[in-house]
Amino acid sequence: MTGPPAPVSVLLAELARHGITLRAVGDRLRYRPRSAMTPGLADRLAMCTMDGELSIRDAETVAL
Repeated sequence: MTGPPAPVSVLLAELARHGITLRAVGDRLRYRPRSAMTPGLADRLAMCTMDGELSIRDAETVAL
């Protein structure tokens, strides 16, 4: 990843522009369609979840 990380809200908006939706399944965060996820978006999503910026609870409450 290059440059400073973008806020989670920017990432969520970008996911929505790509038609990607998030949902919580147990203790995991799932997205669909898988074919729309780019490696860059997947990396950013993973970083947000590892850093605790985006949680499973957020995915349950955010409608994309």
